Amino acid sequence: MKLVYKIGRERGEIVEKQDFNESIFAEQYVRALSLVNQFIDPREDSNNLKVIAFCGDRGEGKSSCMRTVLNMLAPDASTDKGCVKAYIKEKGFQNISESSFEVLDVIDPSFFDNCHNVIELVLGRMYIQMIERGKEIPDMDYTCRNSIMSKFQQAKKCLYTLHESLDGHIDELQELDALAAGIELKKHMNELIRDFLQIVKKQWLIVSIDDIDLNMSEAYRMCEHIRKYLACERCIVFIGVKLGQLQDAISLLYNGV
Repeated sequence: MKLVYKIGRERGEIVEKQDFNESIFAEQYVRALSLVNQFIDPREDSNNLKVIAFCGDRGEGKSSCMRTVLNMLAPDASTDKGCVKAYIKEKGFQNISESSFEVLDVIDPSFFDNCHNVIELVLGRMYIQMIERGKEIPDMDYTCRNSIMSKFQQAKKCLYTLHESLDGHIDELQELDALAAGIELKKHMNELIRDFLQIVKKQWLIVSIDDIDLNMSEAYRMCEHIRKYLACERCIVFIGVKLGQLQDAISLLYNGV
């Protein structure tokens, strides 16, 4: 087995683009793709939360492993696409072979704070990629585009209401508004992802968040938002995490430290 590094980039992330069977992460690649293949099986309940976690300590290569799997699902221009297709076919992942994926850029948890949560960053990534795709698709259906822009606004409005409820100074009616906003946000995210995939002409959306545990103060809230609002019909979530540190972050929250 091997993992090739370039001189001077020994500590950087490595995205492997061929010879996957010879990689030191060969077993992890098969496990991750097997879960994706299972998640997108038409016989599965599509509304369940679909999360794949790449777990390990700092420097063990979980980020490189995750980004390589992401690249297998949506190969970049420098990847041997024939090699990726042959590998997926060899491993028997027929559902993956017959599906297409839109992979959002990996989200950096350092941007999470009391004002910007994981859902806002997902919306931001989707909006940027939709605008970029719009430049590539001159015949884009503007009715569909106007519809999705409305859903972006509705989702953002729900997030604003939830933010307002976090300051602790709300009355009973505002509490009901926050409860309704949480329910509506889940519905808007599901519809938004469906319309987004229609515009970019893909079947599945991949959201990825690396080192979700690094932001100790917000790690638990990030996980809760993923559980509540990204359990969508056509969405799969990849996370890179050091489990021990995530457990510490949750313990700090519950112990009031």
